[in-house]
This record gives sequence, C-alpha cells and structure tokens, in this order.
Amino acid sequence: MISHNLSVIRRRLCSFSVLLVLALPLPCPAAPPDGAISPGQAAEMVGKRVTVCGRVANTYYSCFVSKKPTFINFGKPYPDHVFSVAILGKDRDNFGDCPEKLFADRNVCVTGLIESYEGKPLMAVQNQTQVQWND
Repeated sequence: MISHNLSVIRRRLCSFSVLLVLALPLPCPAAPPDGAISPGQAAEMVGKRVTVCGRVANTYYSCFVSKKPTFINFGKPYPDHVFSVAILGKDRDNFGDCPEKLFADRNVCVTGLIESYEGKPLMAVQNQTQVQWND
C-alpha cells in the first residue's frame, strides 16, 4: 500500500514538474531591428548610417598599432571578412576590459556609419549603446 502511494506521488510530482517547466518563460534572443542588414550587404551601404546584424567570425586587438584598434570581423575571419567593426583604443573602456572577448562568437547588431577601410566596409563604434546582443 505504501509503495503504491509513493508511486502515485512520484507520478504526480513528475507531471507537476513538466507543467512547471512549460509554464516558465524562456529567454529568447532579441529580434534584429526593422531595416537591419546582413554583413554581406554592408558594402552597398558605405556612407550611410545603418544597423548590421550577424555572427562574429573573429576578433583582434591591435595593441601595437596607432590608435590601438579592436577589430570585430563578420562573415569570415580576417582577411576574408565581409564586414568589420572597429573600437579605437580611446573607446575600449566603454566596452569593459576586453571588448575582443565580449564580442567573440556572438550574434550582434551594431548601428553606425559605414565607411570603407582597405576596400572593405567598416563601422567604428564608441560605446555599447550602438550594440544589441542577439544570443
């Protein structure tokens, strides 16, 4: 009799656990903003202020170069990237200690002016208000 009651209690607890899990809201990534473009479309938008959304392929901090830029590359790793974001050394603190680690392997949207750098589209960002994390 006791084992039967324990069995019934276990089944009810399992059912309750499943319902509880299904009722909890799950975090979901933020949707890209309306009008956002992909990194591959950025070359067509040089000179315009837009939002670019995509997955970061690799990052690099050039601590020995003037202005000490951090590059966030999209599409493919450097030198085959299709779009880059640059954070100048003077703005690094606006992103925490290591922006190259903050962006690594993430889905992000960045908003700003697209320029051309060494024949590829690049956007310089100064602070995290220009970034939306999508993962």
